[in-house]
Amino acid sequence: MKTVYLASQWLVWVLGAVEAAFGVMFWTGHGLSVYKPALLIGAVFVLSLWLLTAICARAGASTGVVTAGLVCGVFFAGLGLFQWNTLPDTPHWIVRAVHALLALGGIGVGSELVASANPRKLEWPDQRTPPVGAQ
Repeated sequence: MKTVYLASQWLVWVLGAVEAAFGVMFWTGHGLSVYKPALLIGAVFVLSLWLLTAICARAGASTGVVTAGLVCGVFFAGLGLFQWNTLPDTPHWIVRAVHALLALGGIGVGSELVASANPRKLEWPDQRTPPVGAQ
């Protein structure tokens, strides 16, 4: 469980930074040919955020941060999928800005999830060790 926790934590941080870099590229009009890989990376980012949210919820993270993780993932995925059709002309920069802020917010929420989780609750009990007092 701890390995999945650490992997999802790193995926949120690294893929969030990659998505932010893609966002800057797209915002400046460069790199539009890598749109589909950016969608895939965004999907993995959201799934990693949700996985981290579920693990941290099990480990006792606060309800507010868990809710923020779920909501941030939903909005990030929704804006990512429907970004091109939302406010299509001049005000489209608003959608791009909100999408970029949500990506950075997802990294922050992931960090808050990690900070509020109890690491002791991440470990599975060892099946080979008998309970205390049982021999």
